[in-house]
Amino acid sequence: MSGGITPEQEKRIRDFVKERLRGADIAHGYDHIEYVVNMARKIAMREGADLRIVIPAAYLHDLVSRGEVESYDLHTGESVIQGKHFLKDMDYSADEIEKIGEVIMASSYESYLKGIVPTSLEAKALRDADWLDAIGARGIARVFVFAGHYG
Repeated sequence: MSGGITPEQEKRIRDFVKERLRGADIAHGYDHIEYVVNMARKIAMREGADLRIVIPAAYLHDLVSRGEVESYDLHTGESVIQGKHFLKDMDYSADEIEKIGEVIMASSYESYLKGIVPTSLEAKALRDADWLDAIGARGIARVFVFAGHYG
């Protein structure tokens, strides 16, 4: 594990995402992000992944809701674009921003369906954290609110 994210950086990202997701569907609102960030942090620490990459990727992975794009499968790519744009104003190098984008891109189920799989520890940590929120009682509840929101 290298680097790390400062509390100030994390707060700035968290505040941005929290504000951005005010109108998101309830299955992909800030509580989902909080769960994914916490789980991704645990997995990343246990596996030795770079928290400076994993944490921003976890916060930004659902930055753009499915209702904001023409097709559900485009929301991850748009989240990458907007997330990378946001990170340019922070203390992240171009290489780190690119890695964060790659981690986000490999995290979604839509990406999996397109054959995009996580290859780095960071991408594996985020995908596992995101997908863990889709199983069990919490996952079942999210399916119902997602279906209700999108019809």
